[in-house]
Amino acid sequence: MKKVLNVILLFILLFPTVVLGKDICNSNDIVIKSISINNTTGFAEENTPSSIDNNKIITDLKMYNVGDSIEYNIQVENNSDEDYYFNDKSIKKDINYLEYSLVNKEEVIPPKTTKTVQLKITYKKQIPNSTYEDTNRITINLSNSKFENPKTLAKYTIFLIILLFSIITIICEEQKIKLNKKGLILLLSIIPITTYAVCNVKIEIDSKVEIINKEATFLPGEQVNVKMKQLAGNPSATRSTADTNIVSIQCSETEPIDSNKEDKNIVSTPESGYPIYMWYDNGTIYWWSEDIHPNLND
Repeated sequence: MKKVLNVILLFILLFPTVVLGKDICNSNDIVIKSISINNTTGFAEENTPSSIDNNKIITDLKMYNVGDSIEYNIQVENNSDEDYYFNDKSIKKDINYLEYSLVNKEEVIPPKTTKTVQLKITYKKQIPNSTYEDTNRITINLSNSKFENPKTLAKYTIFLIILLFSIITIICEEQKIKLNKKGLILLLSIIPITTYAVCNVKIEIDSKVEIINKEATFLPGEQVNVKMKQLAGNPSATRSTADTNIVSIQCSETEPIDSNKEDKNIVSTPESGYPIYMWYDNGTIYWWSEDIHPNLND
């Protein structure tokens, strides 16, 4: 029973170290200085410019196609005397149809410096309906603790050695406790010096994303039939005209050149969100659209 009480006493003696470590952390260690667009992919755009409110980032976006993305430059200032590291695992990567990720997630922000990091928001998964809107609270964690840092590792090692030695001393037989009591008190007194606070700081992002699926629809079948024959070299073709020039029809893997993007090459309805282009090349009719799954008409 006495040994148990001694162990409890040890942790009570260590408690001030925990409190000290907590008090060292400062919520103003990490400050967001600015946010700006670095790059956009596809048709991603901002409904309203991104902003910073009380060290929190606010974005309001609009996207149209899977693959649309917007990448932000975020300037983060480290006001502390320790390195701060990004923890990419803290990001909820896949939220419904969106993905949030740090482009340079291995970055470290040295003391008293400002670093630019990239946050990318991507429309990752096709929404089932034509419109969708979602607001997400994204949290990115930064910590001044990383075991790959030799300085951090050394401090933790010293702390663990002292703690282990202290526990062994207390659970030893009673006469040894008396002999080592002064040494134990000395060791406990220097623990706050050899350890340091593990501080975690959160960067919060309130992200509103509106998704509006743009769709492409082919012209009615009879009109597409005539268009193909005309592109293959018969300008007076009709629906019933026979054609031997066309031997295959396929979707192109690459976007057409400008000369194949003229009005005569469009085979989509005027209401389509994207045009569908069609052209003839060496026996093959090719078609292509930014909508990778266009709708067929009658």
